[in-house]
Amino acid sequence: KAQQITNRKRGSRQPLLVTTIAAFGAPEKSSDYPSRDISTFQLSAKEWREKSSAELARREAVEIELMRTKAKNAELLTEMKALREEEATRIQELEKAREVLLITSRILQERALKASEDSQKITHAATSLKLGSNPCI
Repeated sequence: KAQQITNRKRGSRQPLLVTTIAAFGAPEKSSDYPSRDISTFQLSAKEWREKSSAELARREAVEIELMRTKAKNAELLTEMKALREEEATRIQELEKAREVLLITSRILQERALKASEDSQKITHAATSLKLGSNPCI
């Protein structure tokens, strides 16, 4: 019976410590096959060491990738901060330019209004002069 369990479990993904099954399943027979139990146990231990080493290597690779990602993230955050500062500076410059344009626009509107008023006065004066020089009207 212990041999059947051993054969079934060898093909599975989870290695089984056969010596434990053999020891509990048939204590009188475990001493009959000590070399097979030891070699099975050694293979199982070797598989676990290999899996452990592979897992450790995978974790180290993930840690290295995480460190790279953190460094890239810090770099991007620094770049974003610089871009925000540049954007704030540009916004201030644009606000100043807008203010200058508003002031200039008001000045030009005032001058246009004054020119229009002056033109009306001149037209009115010219009309008055024309009427004054022509007594028939």
